Amino acid sequence: MIEVNYIRLESGDTGVYFKRLLEALPQTHQKTALRYHRTEDQMRFVLARHLTLLSLQQFGYPADSLLLLQKDKFNRPYINNRIDFNITHSGVYVICAINSEGKIGIDVEEIHPIQTDEFEGQFHPNEKLLLHQSKNPLHQFYHIWTKKEAVCKAHGKGITAALNQIDTCPVEIPYEGVCWKTLELPLTPGYVAHLAASDIPKKPAFNQISLFQLDRNNMHLR
Repeated sequence: MIEVNYIRLESGDTGVYFKRLLEALPQTHQKTALRYHRTEDQMRFVLARHLTLLSLQQFGYPADSLLLLQKDKFNRPYINNRIDFNITHSGVYVICAINSEGKIGIDVEEIHPIQTDEFEGQFHPNEKLLLHQSKNPLHQFYHIWTKKEAVCKAHGKGITAALNQIDTCPVEIPYEGVCWKTLELPLTPGYVAHLAASDIPKKPAFNQISLFQLDRNNMHLR
């Protein structure tokens, strides 16, 4: 079973809830959040942790699950072998994907103008060809990149993987003995996001969560 929960921040939301949501986190997570210099980055970290907790609770985990989180050798957070989750954020979106039947990866990117040729060393030859033939190379770049990142994160290596060895053009993407399926998530214009797992239902649960819901869900933690 795959569940995807996301928050879409609106202007002015952060100031209303930030202090309460921060103080509801375990002390170690509070300290990590405050290491970020920008308030926006602090808020994204805090929201990612609360969204992770909410997602874990939906799968029957206790309210103190954040205390059980560990990191593997690739610095990827995990809780145990029974469930896998992955977090991503960019711009106004914070997203958590959780899978009870295998590994999962997710990546979201806000579309900004970039020089796509500067990244060609990270692309497979088939991806380069697709990019050069595209009528909208900027959007195609982000489409390829988010699929590639999602697969790397599902596999577990993240950006330490050899990105140019991953060909995202096939329907199922082979990488180190596993064929990964991907699914583009329906976000607002200006954003691209992909989910990656060994198996994905046609319509996985995709739930928008409000800051009010997070705040209410974690009142008992304060």
